[in-house]
Amino acid sequence: MAGRENMSKTSEFIRNKRESLGITQAELAEKVGVFESEVRMWERGMLPDSKYLLKLADALQVETDEILRGEEETAENVAEKTPEQDVQSSGQCFAQGLSPDLQEVHSDKPETLFGLPSDEAENGIKDTPTYAGENAQSEESAKPPLQEPLIEQGAESENTDDDDSISDYDFLIEEPLMRNGFTKQERILGYVAGAVFILIVLLNIISSIVGYVGRDRELTMENYKQYIELDSEPIGNFNIDTIEITVTFKEHVTDFKLSIAVTLSAMLGSNDYVTDISFSKKDCEAGAVLSRQITFEYYEYSPFARIKVNSVSGGLD
Repeated sequence: MAGRENMSKTSEFIRNKRESLGITQAELAEKVGVFESEVRMWERGMLPDSKYLLKLADALQVETDEILRGEEETAENVAEKTPEQDVQSSGQCFAQGLSPDLQEVHSDKPETLFGLPSDEAENGIKDTPTYAGENAQSEESAKPPLQEPLIEQGAESENTDDDDSISDYDFLIEEPLMRNGFTKQERILGYVAGAVFILIVLLNIISSIVGYVGRDRELTMENYKQYIELDSEPIGNFNIDTIEITVTFKEHVTDFKLSIAVTLSAMLGSNDYVTDISFSKKDCEAGAVLSRQITFEYYEYSPFARIKVNSVSGGLD
């Protein structure tokens, strides 16, 4: 139980020194060169590894003996120190994992045993061969499981207001293999997907720019059917002598001019009537309609018109 008390004192000493210096567990871990979870384990009852003792002592501004002893060295401690305590504080007990009262000092021939002469002391040792073994066995059985100090120390941390207090098992979580928690393969896949998405967006932008630059700027004989629609319709029900020619705009057109030739015929007649019509308007919105009516000089039965565009012009936005 003495070893367990020393571990508890050491963990409490480390935590108190860190708090007195005003540094967090993460900052202390960075100074010592370990993970933050390692510092949390030290403050919960696990003894620091011997290879970190010097760095830990420098970071806490104390001596290594003070860390192992779990208290600062005072004048009284120095005065009461014995050579045997010096050996214990040097870390031998910690390295062997045994309590001080279980360590044996071996020699060729002990001088005394409970005040007996050396010869009788030797006989006394032979008569009690199982003494050290029984003590070692009882001490071994009395030693708590490895996780018991962690659990007890974790329970104590729940009752404190330390901002660094966390769950008892958080220190068992493995550190991510790569930054942001992604593996190398996942990061490569993300880069490829991002590059493909950016490429698609760039192609759409380039296509829009090319379409805008290469768009039609004016009406021509080749493209006018995309922007205007010509139609003819007879007016009346019987003895029709009038046909209406309409121009419907599909897009906004400015300075519109149109010249067409209309040939009027009849299903039962043989006379054709040819005339030219011109349309002109400064501004024509999409959906606007221009119309003209053509009247026959004579009546025909079921007349119809054939339209031929002579010329067309106009500006497109």
